[in-house]
Amino acid sequence: MAFCKFSTEMVANNKTEIDNIFIDSFMPSAPEECTKCYLYGLFLASSGLKIDNTLENFAKKLNMSEQDVESAFRYWEEQGLVQVLSTHPIEILFNPLKNIFAGTKLFKPEKYEVFNRQAQALFEGKREITKTEYGEYYEFLERSHMEQEALIMIMKYCIDSKQRAVGYNYILTVARNWASEGVLTVPQVEERLCEMEENNSNLALILNALGIKRSSYIEERTLYYKWTKEFGFEDDAIIFVAKSMKRKGGFEKLDSLLEGFYNVRKFSVSEIKEHMLAQDSMKELAKQVNRSLGLFYESLDSEIEAYISPWLGFGFEVDAILKVAEYAFKSSIRSLEGMDSLMKKLYKLGILTSESLLEYLGELVKSDSKIKSILENLGISRRVNSFDREMFKTWSQVWNMSDELIKYSSTLSIGKVNPLQYMNRLLALWHEKGVKTVEESKTVLPKAEPMQNGKSYSQADLTVTNKQKEVMKLLQQRKYSAELKAKSALVSALKDEEFKNIYNKYNEEKIALAKDEAFGKEHDKTLLKDLKNKLSVRLKDLKLPSIDPVYTCKKCKDEGVVNGQYCDCFKKELKQLLGEDKVNQLKPITSENDENIQKLVMKIEEVEV
Repeated sequence: MAFCKFSTEMVANNKTEIDNIFIDSFMPSAPEECTKCYLYGLFLASSGLKIDNTLENFAKKLNMSEQDVESAFRYWEEQGLVQVLSTHPIEILFNPLKNIFAGTKLFKPEKYEVFNRQAQALFEGKREITKTEYGEYYEFLERSHMEQEALIMIMKYCIDSKQRAVGYNYILTVARNWASEGVLTVPQVEERLCEMEENNSNLALILNALGIKRSSYIEERTLYYKWTKEFGFEDDAIIFVAKSMKRKGGFEKLDSLLEGFYNVRKFSVSEIKEHMLAQDSMKELAKQVNRSLGLFYESLDSEIEAYISPWLGFGFEVDAILKVAEYAFKSSIRSLEGMDSLMKKLYKLGILTSESLLEYLGELVKSDSKIKSILENLGISRRVNSFDREMFKTWSQVWNMSDELIKYSSTLSIGKVNPLQYMNRLLALWHEKGVKTVEESKTVLPKAEPMQNGKSYSQADLTVTNKQKEVMKLLQQRKYSAELKAKSALVSALKDEEFKNIYNKYNEEKIALAKDEAFGKEHDKTLLKDLKNKLSVRLKDLKLPSIDPVYTCKKCKDEGVVNGQYCDCFKKELKQLLGEDKVNQLKPITSENDENIQKLVMKIEEVEV
């Protein structure tokens, strides 16, 4: 009797470890009774209990006969998982499963004697079957439970199909595919072979459509079986798709196309033809959009999925999409992501047709033209942004101020500390007092602005205003030069095949990122960073500058403004023209610099409606 041992309750509450190899490689194909015996036997072996650990009690526990239990362990002995040490009384030894894949598993020679002779005879002396190859066949038969004669039939079919002594990997690939479909017995293999032979004439038509002049291979017959039996395609549909490939690609390409049509539930020739025409139209539309935005394209499938198809799904007219692309380019939007943001805003406004878009842009241009004139009158040199538009909309549509009154208020705001804010306060006062004409407004004025250091800001400093315009123009020239240089570098780099391949993958990954962000999904940016690094390395090899604009000022990207404040680079240039005192008197820009909306607005002089 052991000095120390676990109680029965302790053993019952303990755990029995089951190797994952057993669950993945042996349990799926094992008979149910055999699995029960293995697991319960593993429990008894690992618990260390002596009580009830007999064949008789084992059988009673599982409600099985002793003969069935013994047969189950004989099964596992053939698999190499256990060893029957003795039979009277029976004693089972559980083996480590790692040894099964370390080449230690043994097979009884007499079990595969007939199989060995038949298998070698199939090769007719062309080559000898090696010990390793036999072991692979045995392993497959043991796990799949396919009949030996069924595997012999598959081997013969593979050899006859290829008309040469094929390798065992090819044979086992076919056998595993069939086994996974439940083809395990001789009658089942015979039925499958008859089906495949009956399809030979149809396969000949498909091969001819693909421009292939030879007999079909077994893997091609397997694909045909999938297309017709699993996917449900008729022969005329398969041949139509094969002809549409224009002899580009073989069965692998055809399989990919048919799987795509299967996924979108297009089965007949008419359905497939209609879908292909739609795809061709979307590809052409994608090309035109890319050309309008000045983008390079090679693979359009991802762009169509992420942008073109959703835009059309929203209900946008094709002509409207093309006009938005032209508008985006003139508004310095040079990416599909940027255009997509614009499209979503237009969708929210219900602007889906070319007619409504032209009307919207016309109104926008008129409104922006008025706002631009006001800004220039106030000495503010920058683009019109969303803050300006919202304020002007309030003045004209909510407060019902006339253009004449708005213009007059701007003349009264010239030279103020914050002219745009002063103008807004002035118009708000007139709205409150019910002022509707210029004459009425002259009698209603806000309190005078406070003095600072004894100096009033009621006089416009035209000199400062003009110099500000000069500096802004200088920065815009720098920005344009940097972007032009980057564009030129990209055009040169795309002549290199290696760079072009990396660049295409980089763009595809950017689109994938944008798509995931649009749907709120997480996206690993590791690949994007890796591709960007590869682009930089290749550019160095080609001795070309960066394809990204290298701005003189990285902070504002040569815009002169950052977060509603004049950038240091702007102040530095202005200081050289005016002196430090004047620059220090510059006040913050009153309207927030909404960069996303700002990019949507073109220069008024460039608008073509």
